[in-house]
Amino acid sequence: MPEYMKTMRRYIGTRPLLLCGASVMIFDDRYRVLMLKRADNRGRCFPGGLMEPGESAEETAGREVLGETGLAVKIPELLWGCS
Repeated sequence: MPEYMKTMRRYIGTRPLLLCGASVMIFDDRYRVLMLKRADNRGRCFPGGLMEPGESAEETAGREVLGETGLAVKIPELLWGCS
């Protein structure tokens, strides 16, 4: 659990906590998509994770892809967002 989330949990306890994050779909030249195997439930997911304070969605996406796959990618812009 990221340190920021631990700090927020200390302040608000078990009440609902909404956090921002980013997920990334990475395609190769044959349009295959990269998915990761989750360690917690062995399901599949896209690379991604929670934003750090002061970070943009694009910065979060790039950091998470590098950390989870070792691929250094540049995310030029947010292509889709939801809330």
